[in-house]
Amino acid sequence: MSAESIDFGTAPVVPPQEGWTIADVDALPDRDGVRYELVDGVPHVMTPPRVEHQDALLELHLALRATAPADLRVVQGIGVVLAEDQRPIPDLVVIRPTDRTVSNVPADQVVLAAEVVSRSSRSMDRFVKPALYAQAGIPCYLRLELDPLHVVAYRLGADGLYEEAGRAAPGKVLTLTEPFPIAIDPAALVR
Repeated sequence: MSAESIDFGTAPVVPPQEGWTIADVDALPDRDGVRYELVDGVPHVMTPPRVEHQDALLELHLALRATAPADLRVVQGIGVVLAEDQRPIPDLVVIRPTDRTVSNVPADQVVLAAEVVSRSSRSMDRFVKPALYAQAGIPCYLRLELDPLHVVAYRLGADGLYEEAGRAAPGKVLTLTEPFPIAIDPAALVR
């Protein structure tokens, strides 16, 4: 029995003790579309999403785009720059107009960040990312859970933390007024 050799040209690199910056992550060699979020200077490989995740994300995108004012843009999978060593990649953001050629936007351009929770992203989407988004001052956060199916919305409170703005299970409609009028029945987001 022999072990397969490791190609160190494609093996992951360990970040230095002081952590990486966004520039460090962007300098990594292209590895067939592997994307990295950066949290506290530590790169996190994003697991490829499942079909159910992508279907729900598309339907959420279309629902938000249908009611978003013309001065806002709904975008999937771009980085949000929170600090030199912080760049999460939400599933979806609603942003103020920006250069269409960028792959990262500053947090102050984001009016809503949304995540579709997957098995591999539960803790990040429920705890870590909302705390980072709130700390960065992103006014609204939307979390779509697939198992069991429901949607939860949060708005930034006076204390700088998210407070629940509403939730809905299938057959019920989540109605929001911020950051613009939104009405979502989770059942409409899955097929």
